Amino acid sequence: MKRSFADNSYPIRNPATHISIYSVFEGEGSSINLGRVLPFLLTTGRCVNCLLISSTSSSKAFLATLAYFTSVSRLPTENKEDMSAPPKFEKLRGLLFDIDGTLAETDSIHFDIFKEVLIPFGYNVDHEFYQAKVSGRHNPVIFRELLPKEYTTQQVLDFGEEKEAVFRQHISSGKSKLDPTLGLLELLQSNKEYNDSIKRTPVGVSLRSVRSICVTNACRANAEFMVDHLKVADYFESIVIGDECERGKPHPDPYLEGMKRIGVSGYECVAFEDSPAGVRSAAAAGIKVIVGIMSTQTEETLKAAGATYFVSDFSGITLKLLDELLQKA
Repeated sequence: MKRSFADNSYPIRNPATHISIYSVFEGEGSSINLGRVLPFLLTTGRCVNCLLISSTSSSKAFLATLAYFTSVSRLPTENKEDMSAPPKFEKLRGLLFDIDGTLAETDSIHFDIFKEVLIPFGYNVDHEFYQAKVSGRHNPVIFRELLPKEYTTQQVLDFGEEKEAVFRQHISSGKSKLDPTLGLLELLQSNKEYNDSIKRTPVGVSLRSVRSICVTNACRANAEFMVDHLKVADYFESIVIGDECERGKPHPDPYLEGMKRIGVSGYECVAFEDSPAGVRSAAAAGIKVIVGIMSTQTEETLKAAGATYFVSDFSGITLKLLDELLQKA
């Protein structure tokens, strides 16, 4: 009995992905045309399941050759769309996150500590004072303005470091609680999974990762402490510190440095900020989509500073949504 590989009566699992070949040879006179069969197998790009039974030498040679080709995994060419492939974002290439008030609500902790350390200098720190004199600004500017004029620059810096050491101690001891903003971990994890999936895309499929970085006015000791405590350090490539730039927020320098490090323009990234100073910094750097996190500030305040989208937390924020916001910007 002899059957042709092109016989339509042969069972086919899924014509788009598989061909099943059942060939049974009897007698020395049986033969098969390798010149026809092998080019067919190579050009279909489909997975081939074969059962060939023969005792002839020519068929044994064919079996050995066919075994090689059918053992090689080949991608379907007739069904080019892989539904498991990651989405292709039109513009989204980078995420830039403030830390204090954005990754976690910290103003309540800072408020209590500022109130405590400024009492000896005659300040009554209430929420209005805090929003006007502290929120979003970096320590050298804050304490240079609030401490006695006779304090040297080094004394101002030392006072700021002492205050931040108290902040870290409050959290480490459990006196103050620091938790990630609702929805943050889900967004960061989805971005990680997206970037991981890109590494598995077929050759010839062009996709770019979405890189992420922190941009903050916090001192380095605080910034690193917070991302470690929140267990999010591995999601970020690095941390840009305002004090380590020529100018901190609200100047554009920190965000310009952040975009430089992850290789994006203001048209390809999204900044997440909770303070007017941070929003102004991102806007001055040319970032077109700035998500205002309303952890302490109102929508009106953040909008006046330059924010373009407003949320209470990260719930419902997806990479797809961010890409759509960039396309509309």
